[in-house]
Amino acid sequence: MEDRAFGEGRFRRAFRLAPAAMALCSVHGTIEEANDELARLLGLSVDDLVSRSVFDPIHTEDLPAARSAFARMLETAGAVTWQGIRLRHADGRILHTVVSSSGVDDPDGNIGYLVMHVEDVTHRVSLEAALQRQALHDPLTDLPNRALFEQRLTDVSVQAVQARVGVLFVDLDRFKMINDNHGHVVGDAVLIAVAGRLRALLRPGDTVARFGGDEFVLLCQNVDLTDATRIAERITAAIEGEITVGKLRLTVTASIGIAVRRRDDNPPEWLIRQADMAMYRAKAAGRARIEAFPPETSNTPT
Repeated sequence: MEDRAFGEGRFRRAFRLAPAAMALCSVHGTIEEANDELARLLGLSVDDLVSRSVFDPIHTEDLPAARSAFARMLETAGAVTWQGIRLRHADGRILHTVVSSSGVDDPDGNIGYLVMHVEDVTHRVSLEAALQRQALHDPLTDLPNRALFEQRLTDVSVQAVQARVGVLFVDLDRFKMINDNHGHVVGDAVLIAVAGRLRALLRPGDTVARFGGDEFVLLCQNVDLTDATRIAERITAAIEGEITVGKLRLTVTASIGIAVRRRDDNPPEWLIRQADMAMYRAKAAGRARIEAFPPETSNTPT
């Protein structure tokens, strides 16, 4: 008995001083003990945590999965679970954590209580999200890039097979002259201004992306050729408004090509390719124009 008491005493001291956030929880879901690191992590005191439900700090959306994992722990002797769970800090912040739980048997061989280790992975999750965003967004304008645009176009095409989907390919006219005459800093400022104007024109559910250079592409849902042309006219008017960069006042125009899916077997890349071709026809016809891929000659590529 003395050896057991000594061992439990050592465990309690180690538990209290552990650098990892830990809690001992009853089989009813009540926190019986919490260490200083868990209290620090949640912005509470140890006294605040003891006697509270282990589910109290858990984000509402994660509660069903957390309760299910807790129930499985009680049903399976010796089970150990790892689960990603979002917790609420006392100041309202959301913490991303990984919680590992294991059951400790009582003298009769039943689970007497649960030991939980909580690892804060908020920084790692934020870093991964930032890296993912960088991979799918243009660093200059913060618009979606080509990869994200194509992903969204594919998603829309799959989800709404029979729906009209339009792609507008926007290319700034003589943009190279702005870079050559005023430098790339001014050119970048123009691209950022154009991106902001295009973003402001978006309807709910639509997407504008920068494909690179001076090319922007819009995905418009539930449109026919007439609707897409009206959107292109609004884009023309918005872009042609004077852009001020420092003491410079610049006027920019754009050539726009339109393609609207009319058949449910037109693949997503077909729309981009045809809108691009229509844009080049607008360039060839004198720039600052809108051209559409002729619906009556549309053929699905083989």
